[in-house]
Order: sequence, then structure tokens, then C-alpha cells
Amino acid sequence: MRRWFYVEKFDIGICIPCKCGGTTFYNEVFLGGEGFGGEFRKQAIQIAQDRGHGPWTAAKAASKLAGVRKVLAVREPIDRFMSLWRDKCAEDRAASGYNYYRGFSPEMLVQFILQWPFGDPHWTPQYSYMIPGAEVVDYRDIGKIFGYGNERRLNETDREIDVPLEIATVERLHYHYKQDRHLWTFREKGD
Repeated sequence: MRRWFYVEKFDIGICIPCKCGGTTFYNEVFLGGEGFGGEFRKQAIQIAQDRGHGPWTAAKAASKLAGVRKVLAVREPIDRFMSLWRDKCAEDRAASGYNYYRGFSPEMLVQFILQWPFGDPHWTPQYSYMIPGAEVVDYRDIGKIFGYGNERRLNETDREIDVPLEIATVERLHYHYKQDRHLWTFREKGD
């Protein structure tokens, strides 16, 4: 998965896995806070590509970003999973347009993820993006690093539609995302 970018203005390499604040980041850093809507992410990625600044796989980024500060944004795995479920499966969020996962219960989504663990960037394990020398930071601290603050959140899902997870589901997620839990536990703590 190609998620690593170089941001020349800050001389930083950054990787923001899906469901970890990427929408806000692309808008603020590549589009100066002016974009939003279906096409803006593609516009932001095109800007980076035109400049030769990504997106790259972790293997490519490791060589492209040698000597540059590297940051991997991470999110607590259960919180990331619930954001994915709210965004792609919950009826009121996923109703517009085609969405294969629409209507999936959290348990159905976990089963799907376990069958195809790298089948979609929205649930690909965060550890798969790790490269040597990268700082692991809380996704909520990306705005501090790039100077747009943490107040603005685009495409944030409504936590009020959460449903309780069965204990077995949580255990399966913890086992599946055990390396992500490790990254989260040992991330750089913000102010």
C-alpha cells in the first residue's frame, strides 16, 4: 500500500494509514485548507505525485526518505476499527453510493477482515507501514506537527451510532492487530 509522502515545506516524511486523520491532513497540507468533497483527496495526491513526493510503499519510502524526519501516524486499533465500521457499514453513513460493506455488523466486518487482512487499506494493519527510524505518533497530533492544530476534523464519524462489541470480537481484533497495539502503546506521546 502506498501511503508515505514527503512534505517539502516541513522536510518530513509522513504516513497516515486510512482512518487515521488522512482526510484532514491532505486538505490542510496539500490544499491549504481549501479543498473538500469527493475529488479533493485525489487532487492532493496528484500534487504530491507531480512533485515526486509520493505516495510510496514503506519499502520505497525507506530509501526515498533517508536522512529525513519520518512520522507514522497511528490510532488505537479498536477505535480505528469502530471508525471504519461507522464509515463503511453503519446504515446512516454508508447509505450513499455503492458500498459492499453497508449493513455489516461489527462481527461480520471482523470476519471479513480476518479472511482478507490486506484486502482494503482501511483495515490494513498499521504496522505494515512502519519503516526504520520512523517516529510513531498519535494520529491526533498530526496537526501539531504540520501547524494546522488539532481542532479541525474532516470526515469524522459520529460516535453516537456505535454499538457495543462482543467480548469475542474485541479479543479477535486484539489478536489480529497485536502489532498495531504495540505501536499504539509505545507511540511518541504529545504535549
